[in-house]
Amino acid sequence: MIWKYSDGGRSKYFKGINAGDCVCRAISIAENKDYKDVYNMIKNYVNDYRQNVDPEDDSHPRSGISKPLINKINASIVKKATVNIPTTSKKIIIFSLFFFFI
Repeated sequence: MIWKYSDGGRSKYFKGINAGDCVCRAISIAENKDYKDVYNMIKNYVNDYRQNVDPEDDSHPRSGISKPLINKINASIVKKATVNIPTTSKKIIIFSLFFFFI
């Protein structure tokens, strides 16, 4: 296995070094999507989650996402990923590693 560093595209939009945006970066890399698009998608999930489930949730794409919200986002992505078999295994590996560290 070859190590390839990637910040998921964050450096195109933000210059900070220490951010809690590992969910955003993991999804950007796994889905091969632009960081800002994933950032906005997560913001939409956060807003919806606060309005309909937990108004006290302090999740943010830049500073961290609560575990229940991560599970909701992950379920949505895995559901979509099952159609694209070649990348599904990559996504499962990335998200499995991500959940291991939470």
